[in-house]
Amino acid sequence: LAVVVLSLVLDFSKENLKSQIEKLNGVSSVTYISPKEAWNEFQKEYFGNSSEDAEGFKDDSPLAGSGYFEIKYKIKYKSELLSEIQRMDGIRQVNYSSSF
Repeated sequence: LAVVVLSLVLDFSKENLKSQIEKLNGVSSVTYISPKEAWNEFQKEYFGNSSEDAEGFKDDSPLAGSGYFEIKYKIKYKSELLSEIQRMDGIRQVNYSSSF
């Protein structure tokens, strides 16, 4: 399996987009990560146990509005999947890894 991460346009319907992605060939799972969850993950990774450093961003999170989908898919469908996803409305950015 491999993973692709999609950054979303802020006002787009997450449910509709998730449904479209789930129907694509090779998709194993689609998980929505909210801006708050993204911020919590970012804090753990970059600030570790130093909550004082993260506190400076408390009211001005750099990840506000940064919800995204994490899609796990079968690697043999990579080209087809990425091509289909890049044509969808509501996608701001596509990032992917070659292994999971």
